[in-house]
Amino acid sequence: MEKFVVVVNGKGEAGKDTLCDITGKYYRTRNVSSIDPIKKIASENGWDGAKDSRSRKFLADLKSLFAAYNDLPTRYLTEQYQQFLASDAEIMFVHIREPEEIEKFINSVGKTPCVSLLVRREQANVSWWGNEADDNVEQFSYDYYYNNILPIEAVEQDFMVFFDRMAREAISKEDGGGNGMMKEEVLAKFKELYGDEGEIGVYFAPGRVNLIGEHTDYNGGHVFPCALTIGTYGAVRKRNDRKLRFYSMNFSDRGIIESSLDDLNPQKEAGWTNYPKGVMWAFEKRGMKVQQGMDFVLYGNIPNGSGLSSSASVEVLTGYILKDLFGFEVSNQDLALIGQYSENNFNGVNCGIMDQFAIAMGKENQAIFLDTATLHFEYAPIVLKGAKIVISCSNKKRGLGDSKYNERRSECESALAQIGEAIGINTLGDLNEEQFEQYKDAIKDEICRKRAKHAVYENQRTIRAVAALKGNNLELFGKLMNESHVSLRDDYEVTGVELDTLVEEAWNIDGVIGSRMTGAGFGGCTVSIVKDEAVDTFIEKVGAAYREKIGYAADFYVVEIGDGPQKI
Repeated sequence: MEKFVVVVNGKGEAGKDTLCDITGKYYRTRNVSSIDPIKKIASENGWDGAKDSRSRKFLADLKSLFAAYNDLPTRYLTEQYQQFLASDAEIMFVHIREPEEIEKFINSVGKTPCVSLLVRREQANVSWWGNEADDNVEQFSYDYYYNNILPIEAVEQDFMVFFDRMAREAISKEDGGGNGMMKEEVLAKFKELYGDEGEIGVYFAPGRVNLIGEHTDYNGGHVFPCALTIGTYGAVRKRNDRKLRFYSMNFSDRGIIESSLDDLNPQKEAGWTNYPKGVMWAFEKRGMKVQQGMDFVLYGNIPNGSGLSSSASVEVLTGYILKDLFGFEVSNQDLALIGQYSENNFNGVNCGIMDQFAIAMGKENQAIFLDTATLHFEYAPIVLKGAKIVISCSNKKRGLGDSKYNERRSECESALAQIGEAIGINTLGDLNEEQFEQYKDAIKDEICRKRAKHAVYENQRTIRAVAALKGNNLELFGKLMNESHVSLRDDYEVTGVELDTLVEEAWNIDGVIGSRMTGAGFGGCTVSIVKDEAVDTFIEKVGAAYREKIGYAADFYVVEIGDGPQKI
């Protein structure tokens, strides 16, 4: 995992209180450690993360610890920093009283990205340094009054949103969007768990976002997804037996999960490992039998359950690994089909082809205009002059299997069976709007009729949207994105209050060209196209409104379009 340093500067209780609150919040919710004394204090107090992050005893000990740091020389902090680098901790929190000492310390930490939280009783400012202390690339400010006008929870949430965004931007500046850094992290964890002997390969498969064309891929319609520069990293080594060992850095508490090539069956207790095992099973169904076991370490920087296709990313990654390690003759398009087959038949999720196809066939700065009925596709350059793609993650977890996804597909199949008798079509994607309106009464169930309407209208919207983008009409593209969300909300009914809040608040921001939910729905993410000058305002205002209405924070990602799977 990437490492960061957070320096809190504030005299008296202001700095210590803020540091303790934010430290506690991170410690509980993000599995983020600090320097060793914090772990020691937490252990001594029996604080396992289930308790309130601001429990009185824990905070008292923390305050004593950080108060002592005010009187310690920079040399001691530098020693602690070296220990931090050698540990599994991801974030080091330090409280320093004097600004000049902050500069000394930041200069001593080399290239590790550093955040400085400057606290006063009247207000607090957060500054972000890139790789050098004098390279102040961004500043974030908010009022922080101690008279409860703005509670500490709001400060925590604002800080987390800001910190996550700055951290991602810092990573993106490192070696190829972070691949070099991630490779070293995953490889180091692999060697720690399994040893460094033998040939170890490191691979990457992206996540994806669908710009428009939702719930059309299993209805014979068009979709318009693109691969992202965030995704899933995997370090793998072949074994001399048939044992399979899996470890996820995202689920480190589950440890190493063991299985075997002789036991490729879906099991609830196998958890996330059912995805790579399902791909191995699907390869065998195609006559490509894996003869040797493997050791795996995986890490994904796609938010789990976000709707950015973390499961499909793991499937395509596994397929690409098998292709490379065992010399199987399969194309990237084959990998997409194998991934979909495994998810449908091994994991029991009746998904369409879009997710796996977008990931396997991704190309930098290009989206894929895919006809899911024929798999005919073309790449379309994404030229967003003066605008960015922003992903807003609701942090409401979702899973395709338990989110009524299969129910929606069944409703569409019922609608197709009835309207198909009247007009003789193979998919709902064969219809345009006029034909649907002419024959819609053949669908007797009102709910199924609404589902079919979305599938037909969304397909036509997608076709028009891609034409608009090719014609450099970004405003029309954004308008069609907005219409897509309304249809998903009213006809397909897969949005929910979280996604609706993110989208409706986005529509209120000047500079938002278009915004809609993306993915299966029922939680997950929205995708927005936002003018450059409005991005910060978008994140701040949408984030604040979401937190106030929903009760917890959303996360925001300014994303780039990347390539498909690769060995790194």
